[in-house]
Amino acid sequence: MYRTQQRLQTILSRKGVVGLADPCANYFQRNKKHFYGGIIVMCIFAVIIPSTIITTSKKFVEILPSGGSGEEFRDYKEFHDMIESENEQDKNNEDSYNSFGKCTISKPMHPHAPMNPILVASFPGSSSDLMRLLIEATTGIWTSARLFRDDVIAIKTHFPYYEHHIGVDEVDPPRGIVVVRNPLETLETFYDFIEQATNENNNKASHTAWISWRDAHFDDQMQHWESFMRFWFDDENLDADKRHIVFHYDLVDEKTGPAEVTEMLKFIQKVSTVPREIVWDEIPCLWQRVVHFQLLQAPNPTRRFLREELEGEGRYSERQYLHHVDSLPKHRNLRQEIEIEEVVDSHPHSYVQLDRVAAILTQMIEDYAHDQRILQALIKYRMNCLEKMHKYIGEDPVLVSNDRGSCMVTTPQYEPMKPMFQASYPGSGSEMMRDVLESITGIKTAETTRRTDVIVVKTYYPYRHFDLQPGIMNRDMKKVILLLRYPLHAIASNFNHIYWNEHNLDHNKQPPIQAWDKWRDEHFEKELKSWAAHLNFWTQNFKPSHRLVVDYESLTDDDKGPRDVTRLSFFIKSTYNEGTVNPAPAFTLPCLWYRAVKMKDEIKTDIFQDNRYHTNGNYQPMFTNQQLEMAATELSNLHVKYSSDRRIGVTIQRYWEHTVLQIKK
Repeated sequence: MYRTQQRLQTILSRKGVVGLADPCANYFQRNKKHFYGGIIVMCIFAVIIPSTIITTSKKFVEILPSGGSGEEFRDYKEFHDMIESENEQDKNNEDSYNSFGKCTISKPMHPHAPMNPILVASFPGSSSDLMRLLIEATTGIWTSARLFRDDVIAIKTHFPYYEHHIGVDEVDPPRGIVVVRNPLETLETFYDFIEQATNENNNKASHTAWISWRDAHFDDQMQHWESFMRFWFDDENLDADKRHIVFHYDLVDEKTGPAEVTEMLKFIQKVSTVPREIVWDEIPCLWQRVVHFQLLQAPNPTRRFLREELEGEGRYSERQYLHHVDSLPKHRNLRQEIEIEEVVDSHPHSYVQLDRVAAILTQMIEDYAHDQRILQALIKYRMNCLEKMHKYIGEDPVLVSNDRGSCMVTTPQYEPMKPMFQASYPGSGSEMMRDVLESITGIKTAETTRRTDVIVVKTYYPYRHFDLQPGIMNRDMKKVILLLRYPLHAIASNFNHIYWNEHNLDHNKQPPIQAWDKWRDEHFEKELKSWAAHLNFWTQNFKPSHRLVVDYESLTDDDKGPRDVTRLSFFIKSTYNEGTVNPAPAFTLPCLWYRAVKMKDEIKTDIFQDNRYHTNGNYQPMFTNQQLEMAATELSNLHVKYSSDRRIGVTIQRYWEHTVLQIKK
């Protein structure tokens, strides 16, 4: 009998349980394989589980600068491995340099004394690790991620998107570098990272997979993106002087990238102490080495394609990659150099989703109009979004929704009809008015010359003599939509367009103040009289029942704007009472107004005027006391003339009052 069975019998006998001894002995005899098998399995688990924990912890610590909490991403470790390898090669290679010179990225170190780290805040997918690598390369001090540490110069955080990440309440005083990126690019990159992290076989994500993820998460992610940006832009969460904003498109652009890094380092020096000396002359070279590597590693499919191509040719090293980039055509920024053009967008969005993004950006533009850098970036993001929308829209109507309700968006068409005049002094928002009319009628508009298949023809006559005008040739054009704008703002806006056209510039940079002062003093009196002459001409040639007067200030006002669009709709119905034109239903007009006036306004007009009563740009166009008095006198005379006209008289009086208040006593 087995020794175990004997012991069991002895124990049971001592306790007076004799009857169970034999059954138990028989059980062990029959199932001894199960018994020993269980013991063996327990032993295996006892060895494997601790071994696994130790091994995992070892690997976990290896990819951190000096251990700690939070796992680093693969690209972060690959960069440091690559730099160490490149530096070894540089010792025996005197020709190791890039277009900005020669530099060496030293292995970062920890500070000798504890530090209060700076937060590097970014929404997931905004290249936050690029910022970390740039900080480490230029300061020589380690950074970290997610959780607080006092032996690093900066900590990456996605708070409040991830609530467990370090926030402003965990550092005293809080200082932050906020990385801002186009939300469409951010979500695309975030999705690519998710696919890369969860795809064990590293297979390229399918178009269907992107569509599925996009439709399931797009609205929520855009809400998170907006909330994230508002949190870090809010002065109550982070003082403006303790916050430095970096825009991704500037950071990766060859023309602006080194300067962006320089400004970031100046901010770090201002709010913190950098233990090691910064070599300012090497910043452009260090920038190029870091950014080239990071963009090559990025999960965007176009960049992944280039990486695979280089790996296939055995050229996947930083130095060989830079040689490949240098061989590409010049005069293109860095992103354009490394991104191969695609015939089909690898991450398409639906028109409704793009419209939603444009609406979010529009509201943020309104809220952050006081900050020029944020404003310029948001407008650029929205312009990119609207360009995508323009490519996608077809003849079929699309139902969209915004804060003002729902409406059908259609592509304007040419329809046979007798058009109306759309008259305004230059700089009064004529392109915005065209957008409004096309939105509510679905019919094209035209400019300058007569057509018989549009709803209106825009004209500056008599300011511009070759524009379309009333007369024998256009006697069938019996009605006019007259758009007014406060003359001083219209004159300043007109100057911007003149300056841009003369210098062949885009409408995204304010002309020098010296150019404005010179032009204003030379042309003010003439322009003021032209503004008044324009108003007089159109009111004299069209009786009140044949004209509709709309002022820019009311049309862009949140409350009055939708009402003005309703007036336009009724005026069009009365003009084409035979049923040729049927404007959009009244309940959809607020939605259409919002899209035409708020979302699309800055695409075709300048952003540096007192639009919606806020000031943008480097300066607000000002006028001398003499010029203000001249304008007040002209407006006073016009008010007397139009006092009986309920619309024009009230508008002119408001303009006069605004002018008088600006005169310095």
